Amino acid sequence: MASFFFACAAIKCIRALVHLSLFKVGAGDVLWRDVEKRGDLLLAKYGDHVKGVNTEFGKMERYFYAGIAWSVLFMVVQFAASFR
Repeated sequence: MASFFFACAAIKCIRALVHLSLFKVGAGDVLWRDVEKRGDLLLAKYGDHVKGVNTEFGKMERYFYAGIAWSVLFMVVQFAASFR
C-alpha cells in the first residue's frame, strides 16, 4: 500500500515538473518580447502553470506522507508481531 502512495507521489512530482518546465519556457518567451512589464505579461500568459505547480506539489506531499504513514504502520505491526 505504501508503494502505491509513493508511486502516486512520483507521478504528481512529474506532473508538477511539467508545469514548471512550461513556465520556464514561458519565461524565455517573454524575455524575447519587447514589452515594458515582462513580469506582468509572464503571469498573465503562464500564471496557470504557477498554480499547477503549487497544486501538484501539494498533492505530491500528501501522497508522500501517506506512504510514510503506511510504512510506519507496517513497521509497528511487524514489531508487535515479533513479540508473539
